[in-house]
Amino acid sequence: MALVFLGIYIHIFKKYAWMSAFLISGCVGLSLIVAMVISSLVGTIIPMFFHKIHIDPAVASGPLITTVNDLVAVVTYYGLAMTFLIEIFHV
Repeated sequence: MALVFLGIYIHIFKKYAWMSAFLISGCVGLSLIVAMVISSLVGTIIPMFFHKIHIDPAVASGPLITTVNDLVAVVTYYGLAMTFLIEIFHV
């Protein structure tokens, strides 16, 4: 549903063609899904690793997980945008 609203928004307010607008909105949606999956895995694995090496996972993993999740989200979004929108679809 958000794909449709974002595609319409991009078409109307940013003046992209319909196909380009929906490709962009699809790339945004896909990057959100991929970033959430990777971030949840990182958020699970890092505390388990800290527990294994006898460091308190509650204290040590908070800032690290936040930083890694931010990096994963940015790299995922720009990586998918470069791969799909620029190299494959030439938007």
